[in-house]
Amino acid sequence: MNIMRRITNPAGERNKDPILDVLRRVLSKTEPNLRLLEISSGVGLHAAYFAKEFPNITFQPSEYDTTLFGSIDAYRQDVKNVEPPIFIDISKPCTDWQNEANINHTMPTGSIICSI
Repeated sequence: MNIMRRITNPAGERNKDPILDVLRRVLSKTEPNLRLLEISSGVGLHAAYFAKEFPNITFQPSEYDTTLFGSIDAYRQDVKNVEPPIFIDISKPCTDWQNEANINHTMPTGSIICSI
């Protein structure tokens, strides 16, 4: 059972704005219904922070360490466009984790997949 409590991440706090500056240059704020799969979401800070800037993008956080799901859920409470976290083991071939995480239907062709 994961308790919903935000875990702080000092490095994530320091780099969220520089990363956001890059995302502003490469992601659309106007194209509707975009989806972004975040690989290795950690505590959930970045997905929630960036989702506020891009309300047209639905963020799908993922993490190998399921003990962090409670923190991801706690961060996503402030935004409507962040989905519940999913487990992904990226050490496996991409086709394996796409099926395991059941993301084929939620991440259609043309979706953005990144590690932020």
